[in-house]
Amino acid sequence: MEERIAAAEKEPRPTTDDAPFDPGPNEAPEEGPTPPESPRNGVASCDFCRRERTRVARRLLHALDGFNFFRPERFFIALPPPPLPPPLSPPSQVASLKEQIQNVRSSKGAGKMSAAASKHGPLRELRKPIKARRTLKGHFGKVYAMHWASDNQTLVSASQDGKLIVWNALTTNKVQAVPLRSSWVMTCAFEQSKGNLIACGGLDNVCSIYNIQQQSGANNARAARELVAHDGYLSCVRFVDEGHVVTSSGDSSCIYWDAQSGDVVKTFNDHTGDVMSVCISPDNPNLFASGSVDTTAKIWDLRIGKCVQTHTGHELDINSVAFFPDGFAVGTGSDDSTCRLFDMRCYGEVNKFANPRIACGITSVAFSKSGRLMFGGYDDFNAYAWDTLADGNQSPYALPGPHENRVSCLGVNDSGDAMCTGSWVTNLKVSVVENLGSGGGGREKVEGKGTRDAVRDPKLPSVLALEFCSYQLMRRNDPWDSLFTTDLGMSI
Repeated sequence: MEERIAAAEKEPRPTTDDAPFDPGPNEAPEEGPTPPESPRNGVASCDFCRRERTRVARRLLHALDGFNFFRPERFFIALPPPPLPPPLSPPSQVASLKEQIQNVRSSKGAGKMSAAASKHGPLRELRKPIKARRTLKGHFGKVYAMHWASDNQTLVSASQDGKLIVWNALTTNKVQAVPLRSSWVMTCAFEQSKGNLIACGGLDNVCSIYNIQQQSGANNARAARELVAHDGYLSCVRFVDEGHVVTSSGDSSCIYWDAQSGDVVKTFNDHTGDVMSVCISPDNPNLFASGSVDTTAKIWDLRIGKCVQTHTGHELDINSVAFFPDGFAVGTGSDDSTCRLFDMRCYGEVNKFANPRIACGITSVAFSKSGRLMFGGYDDFNAYAWDTLADGNQSPYALPGPHENRVSCLGVNDSGDAMCTGSWVTNLKVSVVENLGSGGGGREKVEGKGTRDAVRDPKLPSVLALEFCSYQLMRRNDPWDSLFTTDLGMSI
């Protein structure tokens, strides 16, 4: 290019004495007003300058003809083209891989919970001396939620009469009543470390926290802190510790709060439907589980603020979730009339509890102290107990003293010797275990530390984690173990 420009510059240039510039036969002379004549050669000096510039520009373009300024290889070092992506697997190969994965999972999960548990010997027979011993009366509206305190004797209930009532379940006395600004309450929770705080929420989209040690007289209705950020109703609240809570909402999100400042610490948005329930892991407070209308149960890590596991299998809304006592599994209750047990270590479902004669939804679930029994509150006014070591399609045990309307909430205290159920009939019932000191069916008591270490032993079989239940549940002393019998022909 430089040579062509140099050659163009060597050509003779016209002087003022030369003839005017001829545009050529293929180029029409430019139109415009005739410039005034010049005393030198009859042409205006400005017109000559313009034509001179046009001539130089035309010669330069002629010299650069064929040069593409937009070709980057003229200015930059040519790089090899990027490698092509690997070809996509044909549909047949994808289907084959899916089939292989499914076959492996089927081979691992073909065994039943009862078969895995029987490898350690025959299961103990479980009697059923449970009786409904207390009825807590005092609400004037539907009871929507209840939660036990850590002292195993105190509980709080929330009702649509616009009150939170703190009960002594042993004496049935009302310890305290907290009037609420909104009567449309849907959830309540007790702080577990000191038991001074209770939280609630509902259709007002606000999580209200009360200090029951400071509530007296006219200050009864004043919340110590109100947490406002959700765009939908508050469906569930649980304390992580004295200074933090986790809430779930109808806006498809869960929020981790600083209860002292009222600030949002982290927001979890992976659900695609209303989140109905949350629970905190008993083994690791950095983990919590949630159940949603999108039919999935998710495990979240508060440290990274993300979902770490998603469990599927339900066909309709999940209304309640509860952690297994060792923190390695999650139980769920759904409107599809099934309760399911998902294990976090195998990332799969290890048991499904359903009966064709029970065709109603489950509102709440809870486990006994050892996890041998899974309790569920149903829309048919009953609470049922399922043996987690038995096949899930066998008949459950209906707890005595059914309610007169749907069971809306259910919970077992930390000691495992009492269970409370709430109903839309404005009352709560507390069931206790009789004769704890006898009739244990040959139970072997093992120290808690040894049991925990055995459960954590990585050498235990982990085929869909069926073994983890059987080892712990058969050897751990649980007052609810005497609830069941192995005679599965009982009527429900």
